[in-house]
Amino acid sequence: MTIKTFAWLLAFCLFCTLVLKHGLERVALYQLADTTAVKYRLNVRLFRALIKQESGWNPHAVSIKGAVGLAQIMPAAAKDCGISEQERYIPTKNLDCGAYHLTKHLQEFKQVKLALCAYNAGAARVRSLGKRCPRFVETQIYVQKIMAGSVHN
Repeated sequence: MTIKTFAWLLAFCLFCTLVLKHGLERVALYQLADTTAVKYRLNVRLFRALIKQESGWNPHAVSIKGAVGLAQIMPAAAKDCGISEQERYIPTKNLDCGAYHLTKHLQEFKQVKLALCAYNAGAARVRSLGKRCPRFVETQIYVQKIMAGSVHN
C-alpha cells in the first residue's frame, strides 16, 4: 500500500466516523424527542415536526430573538418551566420545556393550529385576536410546515 493510498483510506475512515457519529446523535435526539412527546401525550410526529421547524434538530441553535436549543426556548418560557437560562441548552430539559408549552397551548386552544400559532407568536397574541392565528407571514408558514411535516414524519 502506498502512502497516498493509506492517507486516502485514513481520510475516508475519519469521514465515515464523523458521518456515523452525527447520524447516531440525530437518532438519539429523535428517541429523546419521542420519549418526551409520549410523556406529555403529544403526537410524536407533530412534536418531531415542531423540532424540525424550530431548530432543524440542532441542539445548539440560537435565534436572533434569544430562543435556544431544539425547541427554541425563550428565557420567559424557561422560567415558566422552572429551568435556568443555562439549562435551556440541555436537550432533555429543552425538549421537556417545549413539550410542556405545546401541551399547555393545546389544552387552552383545543386546536393544533392555534396551539402552534401560540407556540410561535405567543399565547397572549392568539388570545388578544379572539383565539385566532396572527396573520404574520412567518407564523402562517411555520404552522403550514409543521402541519405538513406531522403527516409525513
